[in-house]
Amino acid sequence: MRSRNILVLALLLNSALVSCSRKESTATAPMNAEQIIRQWRNSPVGDSIGPITRALAAQSVFVPTEGVTPTQEGKITGKMRFKIGSDKEGRLWVYVYTSRAEFSKSFPAGGTFVEMSFLDIFKIVETDQQFAGIYLNSASDARFPIPRVLFDHVRRALPRSSDG
Repeated sequence: MRSRNILVLALLLNSALVSCSRKESTATAPMNAEQIIRQWRNSPVGDSIGPITRALAAQSVFVPTEGVTPTQEGKITGKMRFKIGSDKEGRLWVYVYTSRAEFSKSFPAGGTFVEMSFLDIFKIVETDQQFAGIYLNSASDARFPIPRVLFDHVRRALPRSSDG
C-alpha cells in the first residue's frame, strides 16, 4: 500500500511539473504598438495614451519623407522634410507608422521614409507649433491620433532618460 501511495504521489508531482512547464512555455511575447492600439481602441484616450506611448517608446517608427533624406554612417546629414497632411480645420499632422507593413498600407506603391525612435519624432513635433499632432497608422484599423493637447500625457508616459 505504501509503495502505491508513493507512486501516486510521484505521478501527481510529475503531472504538476509538466503543467507548470507548459504554463511557462505558453507565455506570450510582449505586444507591439499596433496590438496595443487595437486592444485600447474603444477606451478613453486618457486611459489608452499611457500604454500606447510606452509601446511606441520601445520600438522604432517609420516617418514618410519628401524625397530621400541624406545620411552618412546612419546619421542624418541634411534637411529632412516629413510628409504631412492637414485635417478639415487646416491643422497640420505628421504621419507616423508603427511598422513597414503599416507604412505600406498608406503607400502601397512605395515611398521614402526615415526609421527613427518615437521619442525623436515626438520631440521634433512637440517643438514645432505648426503641427497639431502625430497621426499613427492613418490607413489602418490600428490608427491613433495623438493631438498636441495630449502631449503632456505622452511626456509623462515616456521612460525617463538618464540625461535628465
